Amino acid sequence: MNPLLIIPASLVLGSLVYYLIGGPPLLYLFLLVWLDKTILRSITPEFLGIEVTTLATVLAGMALGGMGGFVFAIITIPLLEGIKGLIVPGNDVPFLPTPYHLADAIVAFLASFLAGVPLLGAVAALLAVKFMMDATIDAHFTAKPFDFLSAGLTVVFNLLMVWGFGAQLTAAIL
Repeated sequence: MNPLLIIPASLVLGSLVYYLIGGPPLLYLFLLVWLDKTILRSITPEFLGIEVTTLATVLAGMALGGMGGFVFAIITIPLLEGIKGLIVPGNDVPFLPTPYHLADAIVAFLASFLAGVPLLGAVAALLAVKFMMDATIDAHFTAKPFDFLSAGLTVVFNLLMVWGFGAQLTAAIL
C-alpha cells in the first residue's frame, strides 16, 4: 500500500470502527485524537504546545467512565502514533504503548471522577497531573529534560479551547 494512503485510510477505517462501537461520541473522540496525532503533530513544532489528545482523553474519561476512557486512550493513541510511524519513523516501537501513553490513560481514568466538575477546572487540574507524570517519565525513563515552555503553551492552548468550545465539546460527547 502506498504510504501516503495510510493516513486517509486510517481516518476512514478508524471512523467506521469507532462509530460502530460507540456511536457519534466515540467517533468525535477518535477524530480529536486522529487530528492531533496525524495532522497537528506533523505540521506544528512541538514547542508550540498545540495538542488536543489530553483534552480528548479527559472527555473520554468523562463520557466513557474510568475504564472506558483508560482503554480508549491506551489503545487509540499508540495505534494512531504507530500508523503515523509507518510513514515518519520515530524513536518508539510502533503500536506499543509507552509510559507517556499510560499517563494519558491515567488522565482519562481520573477524569471520570471529575465528570460533575466544570470542564475548564477539570482540564486545568488534569493537565497539571499529566505534566507531573510527564516530568517524572522524562526524569526516570529518558535522558531529556522536561519542556516547561511546551507544557505551559499546551495548558494555555487547551484552556482556550475549552473556554471557547467547551459547551460544543461537551454537547457532542457527553
